[in-house]
Amino acid sequence: MWQSKGEFEITELDVDPPQANEVLVRFDYAGLCHTDEHMRTGDLAFAIPMVGGHEGSGVIEEVGPGVRNLKAGDHFVTSWMPYCGSCRFCLTGQTNLCDNGRFLMGGTNLPT
Repeated sequence: MWQSKGEFEITELDVDPPQANEVLVRFDYAGLCHTDEHMRTGDLAFAIPMVGGHEGSGVIEEVGPGVRNLKAGDHFVTSWMPYCGSCRFCLTGQTNLCDNGRFLMGGTNLPT
């Protein structure tokens, strides 16, 4: 989406190679859910541009410098809620409370 309220659009995107602590992924499957609909109607604020279809799966194509636990060829599954795997909540099985949740709509993660 190119604006905070509008219609979904299917388009080709050119993306830069992954920078430090980033990965480049290929989505093989993605789904639009009710959260995406909230973004389309403007009921949920987000930083633009935004690519919907956050629930899906695919393969990691490339990793940037500093990525330690992932490699090209690894499979992934995505979800609305971030999961870092190392905060106190993730380590106790409460991934729905992951510390990364505070960055949910900003497109960032906890500092490494």
